[in-house]
Amino acid sequence: MNLSKVTLNKTISARKLSKTGVPTSDPETTIPFGAIIERVERDHSRGLVNFRYLIEMYQCPWDMLASAVDGGAVEADDAEAPRAEKAAAPGATVTAPQLQFESITTNMGPASRAKVPGGWIVRMDQGMTFYPDPEHKWA
Repeated sequence: MNLSKVTLNKTISARKLSKTGVPTSDPETTIPFGAIIERVERDHSRGLVNFRYLIEMYQCPWDMLASAVDGGAVEADDAEAPRAEKAAAPGATVTAPQLQFESITTNMGPASRAKVPGGWIVRMDQGMTFYPDPEHKWA
């Protein structure tokens, strides 16, 4: 698979690659929600994917990237589908995860937040926004 451009729908962490394609010893880089990545190339044998973000090459686990893009933007991992089906008991229905909002105190009126990978979704009367907080330190 080699895709030209993909937009992330959540924040991910990735390891920067050297010019020779070897992961550097730098700490992992946070690639933010909404980022456009290019030259997505999957390495099936190692379960990794390489991509370019802002002129630099990065690498992350395939499942992390697949969960951060819109369905159909990248090819499905054939091994994942059977595993999800096997997890449910025969005849049981599988429920999708739900976003759980909790009320927060503000001086701007009612508001709530929901923990999502890479941060929080914050909802107020004026709309919603994403607040990046990869370690969920906002108490």
